[in-house]
Amino acid sequence: MTLDMRAGIRFPLALRVILWSTGLFSAFTLLAFTVFYFIVSGMLQARTDNDIIDDLTELRALYRAGGMSALHAELASDAATDGPEAVLYRVIGADGGLLFGTDASAWSGIESPRQARSGIPKDGATVLRTLALGNSAGRARLGYALLDDGVLLQMGVSLREDEAFLGLLWKILSLSLPALMLLAGLLGWLLARRALTGIGAVTEAAIDIARGDLGRRVPDAGHGDEVDRLARTFNEMLDRIQALLTCLREVTDDIAHDLRSPLARIRGLTESAVVGNPTLEDLKAAAGNTVEECDRLLQMVNTMLDITEFEAGGAIRQWTAVPVDEILADACDLFQSLAEDKGIDLQWTAGAQAAVQGARRPLQRLLANLLDNALKYTPAGGCVRVSLSRLDDRLAVEVEDSGVGIAEADLPRIFERFYRCDQSRSAPGNGLGLSLAMAIARAHGGTITVSSRRGEGSRFRLVLPSS
Repeated sequence: MTLDMRAGIRFPLALRVILWSTGLFSAFTLLAFTVFYFIVSGMLQARTDNDIIDDLTELRALYRAGGMSALHAELASDAATDGPEAVLYRVIGADGGLLFGTDASAWSGIESPRQARSGIPKDGATVLRTLALGNSAGRARLGYALLDDGVLLQMGVSLREDEAFLGLLWKILSLSLPALMLLAGLLGWLLARRALTGIGAVTEAAIDIARGDLGRRVPDAGHGDEVDRLARTFNEMLDRIQALLTCLREVTDDIAHDLRSPLARIRGLTESAVVGNPTLEDLKAAAGNTVEECDRLLQMVNTMLDITEFEAGGAIRQWTAVPVDEILADACDLFQSLAEDKGIDLQWTAGAQAAVQGARRPLQRLLANLLDNALKYTPAGGCVRVSLSRLDDRLAVEVEDSGVGIAEADLPRIFERFYRCDQSRSAPGNGLGLSLAMAIARAHGGTITVSSRRGEGSRFRLVLPSS
């Protein structure tokens, strides 16, 4: 198979999870079995060595106490008890001759007595060696100990039973490994199925959404795991996208609706100017009215662009400390004459000097929009109160009026573009003032809230972080 062909192969994620989980589990299991086998093997050898050393120590003490006769009797008794195939005893003289030995017929390949003395230290330390016996007899563990007069005591223990046990253990481990691999594959499949079920639901939902079903959502399995979190995040994203698309559709409809009237008026003015025999004064009047309508359209378009720029965060390029109390006082002075003309009592109360980090001109537009909105919907004889207060590290501007108020059903939508309540449709405007105010407030890290009751007035509250 060429490299390009291998690169083109793509295994499903579930299969990769199964293969990886099975492979890693098998590798760790094999490693654990191997470590366990060698630990057991080492423990068996350590037990055999300790038994040989203990026996040789006791026999050396017996030789010192009772001499050769006592040693001979003890070795003969032990050999008869354990059997000639399981244990071997030999007493070798200082000249290398065999003084006494048990039946060695089952110990083919055992070294000669003279060879046994080679390499034995003179300090009496016990020496242990492993010997491979002939005739498929396995291996044996030999121990050597020098007695006081140079006599060598040799003891051999067959490892056949230990090797048979280790062979059986390795066979059991080897046979259980495929079963464990199969179990690991099954568990991997179950885990992959459970883990990827939610991802499959997200994929199916994404496919349906791509086909136009924007109301499709991913069900929450309720497990509280990462897949459920992905499903919730995916649903939140879809809700946001659907809301944006709905808003875009509504904005497009509102733009078309609001553009239709001024364009129709412009067309009517132009048509009346060219039909019949208009005088120069008629043409000038038509041109002036057309300019006014074009200015209204340009203002609406520019306001929409400003809202978009503030929402994108690129409208404020240079941040400075802006004294809110000063620009609010200037705004109240500016609108004072308008309030007097309408017979409205405009009251302004400043709690303390306060400044925010931002841009002066956008903040002036924000406060002007709130004041203009309050004066627009307050009848003659009413009152508009403006106040500034500090809230720890934030400051609050409140604009309260005694006007017509806002219906409860309209409150959640008054900051949407082009949205106008029923009572405001007869008043001049395009429904962008509060949208622009909210965009400017959010660009400065603040927000605007409103509380109102129909026929009792409204209170707008602007909260900004103070510098």
